[in-house]
Amino acid sequence: MNEISFDQIICGTQVRHKQSAQHFLSGYHTQDSDSDLPITYLKEFNEYNFEAIIKAYLKCHPAKKQEAYSNKDLIRLLKDSLTSWSQDELSHNSVSHDPLSHGKFNELDESWAQFQQRIHKGLLKLQSDFSQSDTLIFTSGGPIAQIVSQILNIPTKNCIELNLSIQNTAITQCICQQDSIRLDSFNSTSHLDAPKQKTLRSFS
Repeated sequence: MNEISFDQIICGTQVRHKQSAQHFLSGYHTQDSDSDLPITYLKEFNEYNFEAIIKAYLKCHPAKKQEAYSNKDLIRLLKDSLTSWSQDELSHNSVSHDPLSHGKFNELDESWAQFQQRIHKGLLKLQSDFSQSDTLIFTSGGPIAQIVSQILNIPTKNCIELNLSIQNTAITQCICQQDSIRLDSFNSTSHLDAPKQKTLRSFS
């Protein structure tokens, strides 16, 4: 990462995105100056509300609710919840008309289709406003998987599998032009290859 320079940062508006950006900036300096990179905050790159999705799924399937979950059980629960959400099986819950809302909700604040549309809108902004610059984006596993899926036209089932395979701090690189976006690399954790850093690997 030290050999790469950036013109600007795009950051989701959620706390985790802002914290990641600030931690990065605390150790990053451009080759030409020590000034901070400009940051643009875009709600289009916020994570979906996984807590609301799981709660809605368990409301439909109360027998699957447990007092405690192992890590394996939690991954299965999230996968099943996302699958039901993507198939619009949780639509009995109230869905907000604002697909860019990013607060805490007890019910679903967006449908899968709205999530897809939100990410697509973010990609269009990248193409129209940021295609001429080297831009670093701080977002989450859900948007990253959705971006890759839209670029490669990957089916929803595989998009969910991609989402669950993304590691924390992993880097995905895209080449963005005004008329196209191409995937260059996905889920890279080469910055954690050193033996003393391998224990830092974890999944989002």
